[in-house]
Amino acid sequence: MENMRLSSVLAFIFDIDGTLVDSNELHVDSWDRAFRQFGKQFPREQLRAQIGKGSDQYLPEFLSAEEIKRFGKELDEYRSELFRKEYLPKVRPFPRVCDFFSGFTRTKNASSLPVPGKRRTPNITWTC
Repeated sequence: MENMRLSSVLAFIFDIDGTLVDSNELHVDSWDRAFRQFGKQFPREQLRAQIGKGSDQYLPEFLSAEEIKRFGKELDEYRSELFRKEYLPKVRPFPRVCDFFSGFTRTKNASSLPVPGKRRTPNITWTC
C-alpha cells in the first residue's frame, strides 16, 4: 500500500449517505412514517439522533426485543421500500459535491454519484 501511487488507483469508495448527499431528513421522514404505520410514534429529534445506524442497530433504540421479534423485519422491509419508492428520488448531492468529484475524472465530463440504498436498490446515478 505504501508504494501505491494515486495514478494507479482505479476507484475510490466514499460513504455518501448523509455525507455527500442530503438524505438524513428523508431517512427521518421514512422512519417516522414506518413507525406510525406500525402504531408507534417517536419525537423526530430522537429519530434524527439515530440516523446513520443500520436497522439492526436503529430498531432496538425504539422497540423492545419482543416488538422486534413480532414485527421488526416487516417494519424494516416496509421502511426500505417506502424510502426507495418515495424518498430516494428526492435525494440530492450537497452543494459543491459535483465539483469535488469532477477532480477525479480524467476528462471534464460530468461525474456520476451512486444513490444510497440497500442491496435491492436499483443502481441509480446522478449526473452532475
